[in-house]
Amino acid sequence: VRLMKKRVFKFHNNKKKLLIGLIISGIIFIIVGVLLIALLSKSNKEILKDYMDSFFSLVKSGKFNYRGSIKTVLLTNLISVFVIWILGVSLIGIPVILIYFSIKAMTIGMSLSSIIYLYKLKGIFISIIYIIPSIINFGIFLILSYNSIKMSKYLYRVLFLKERNNKLVINRYINVLLILTIFIIISSIVEVFIIPSILRLFI
Repeated sequence: VRLMKKRVFKFHNNKKKLLIGLIISGIIFIIVGVLLIALLSKSNKEILKDYMDSFFSLVKSGKFNYRGSIKTVLLTNLISVFVIWILGVSLIGIPVILIYFSIKAMTIGMSLSSIIYLYKLKGIFISIIYIIPSIINFGIFLILSYNSIKMSKYLYRVLFLKERNNKLVINRYINVLLILTIFIIISSIVEVFIIPSILRLFI
């Protein structure tokens, strides 16, 4: 009984360490994303400014392509979720999951930093609104990456350490995909339809 309790405690402790590790890694790469904007050359900053000006101009004039954007954003987000989920049922998926998660975190930092850099004090408020979908997605991919890494480790134990297969683990992993798919759809709708409408009030 004592040995069983020790194993359970160690199992839950490892899960906690994994989650904390992912959160710390995410924060670090958000900071890296912020710093990358400062390191861009002047010409690249001009290209970035032109892109951002174009986006905000479309939003302000009401010419933003909602239909085309929702297709692109939704498809991109759904593919990302599905790919990470699939990587969780492979034995080589963990490095790719970590790289993808880091890129997502870095994108938040770059988005935040670029708007503040280009629009100064006004950009602070605009950037907070602008990155709301990215923050939601970060939470979604944090949960997904956490569960995918756990699943990959579980499959390793089943295949090579001869641990007994538990169908509840598989069912739970499928439920994670279904639930997070719903959230990523909601996030995509917020990003394409709600955020531009809010931005129009402040730009």
